[in-house]
Amino acid sequence: AGSEDRLSVLDPEPVAIVMPVELRDVVDETAVTVESVWGVPAAIVAPAWSGTVTRVLVNPGDAVVSGDVVARVDGVDRVAVATRDPFFRELRRRDVGDDVAMLQQWLAMQGLYAGEIDGVFGSDLVDGVKSWAELLGVRKPNGAFDPAWVVWLPDEPFGVDRVHLVRGEPAPGAGADILAGPVPLESVTILDQEGRRFGPDGLWVLEVNGIEVQVDSGEIDAEGLSALAGVLDPDEPVASARLRRA
Repeated sequence: AGSEDRLSVLDPEPVAIVMPVELRDVVDETAVTVESVWGVPAAIVAPAWSGTVTRVLVNPGDAVVSGDVVARVDGVDRVAVATRDPFFRELRRRDVGDDVAMLQQWLAMQGLYAGEIDGVFGSDLVDGVKSWAELLGVRKPNGAFDPAWVVWLPDEPFGVDRVHLVRGEPAPGAGADILAGPVPLESVTILDQEGRRFGPDGLWVLEVNGIEVQVDSGEIDAEGLSALAGVLDPDEPVASARLRRA
C-alpha cells in the first residue's frame, strides 16, 4: 500500500489582493487631575530700622541686586546689599571685625573707599561712610555706619513676587518680611479620575492650562515643575489636565 500527497502537485497562480488604505489617528490620551505641593517662598526681612516708609522703589516682578534702593524710610534710602553675613551692629572709628571688612569691601565696590580690606575702621573708612551716608540722604552724617541703611540679600538676584511695604505706613519691625519671592512648586502628583496616583510607564506629555511638560513614568523633572509653576495656582492645589503618550 502507498500514499500520494496530492497537494504537492498544486501550483496556484498568485492573485493580487487590493485593499484601500485608511489613515487612523490613534491617541493614547486620558483626562487626569494634578495635585500640586507648594513650599515656603524666600523672603527678605527688615533690618532694625524705625520710622515711616516715605517711598517704595521695588515692585513685583523686579529682580533685586546689590546697590538697588529698596525703599526710603524717613527720607533715607535703604539699599540692598549681598554680603556673606548680615550687618548687625553700628560701626564707627576704631572698631574691628569681619563686619568692618565687609563694609570696606562694599564701599570699595562703590568707589568710596580705597584703603586696605583689613577689618579696621580707620580714617579712610570714616570718610567713605560719610560720603555714602550723604548719597543715601542722611542728615549730618558723622562717619558712623548704621546697619539700618542696609537690606541684606542672602542671594542675588532676588526675584520679587510680593512687596510688604506701604508708603506712608510705619516701617515693618526688624525681622518682618518686606519682600517675598514666588512660592516654589515642590512637586506635582498625577491622579486618575478616581483620585488614585497615576504613573504609567514610559514617556508621556502632560498638558495643563495650555502648557505641555514631559512625564517619565509619572515623574516630572525640575524644568517641567518650573514651567507648571507659571500656570498652577498655589491657592488651588488641584487642577484638571490631560495626559497622552509621547
